[in-house]
Amino acid sequence: MIPIKQGPVGVLVSGGADSAMLLYLLMKYHVSKIYIFTLASSLKNNVNSKHAIDVVSKCSELTGNQNFTHMISYCHTQTSEILFQQTSEYIENGTIKWLYTGITKNPPDEVLSEFQDRTTESHERDPTVERTVVNEESKLITPFTNIDKKDLADLYKQHNILETIFPLTRSCEHLSEFERHCKVCWWCEERNWGFGRLV
Repeated sequence: MIPIKQGPVGVLVSGGADSAMLLYLLMKYHVSKIYIFTLASSLKNNVNSKHAIDVVSKCSELTGNQNFTHMISYCHTQTSEILFQQTSEYIENGTIKWLYTGITKNPPDEVLSEFQDRTTESHERDPTVERTVVNEESKLITPFTNIDKKDLADLYKQHNILETIFPLTRSCEHLSEFERHCKVCWWCEERNWGFGRLV
């Protein structure tokens, strides 16, 4: 179970498998308002926002939760600065009390060495580092920070949403493959390793 805080919360939803699972759990167990933040990149044809909309709709349908607002911001290139600027304002003015993000840890090093594209965010997702889930200072909650994609796949199975929500998600960040997984980028390989499938 993820940490459930009182009061309105925010959650970052990219349209990927991690944030979709997190949103489902929040919609199922959180009783106050949920503010959903999606950042769309015109450089990538805004494709992730399309998947995020589908994910939000399906999570709402399956949980019956309609106590949320989904906000999509558009930019040319996605950066953490742009992503956290709006959410920081919501925290500072008290609109939300906490911000959830679904980042997971990397696969083990021996698995990473098999990936064709080894570009990773290892500074944020190092599988050998135990990270804090609840950061009181920044009001950031990262419930999946110490689990990997195989663990995440188990969560999908436990909650019986592998066939309903997972196929709506998209992890591929390959610039030339907007509507489907490219199958060869790092994110596709991680997804395939964790779930044993791309869709």
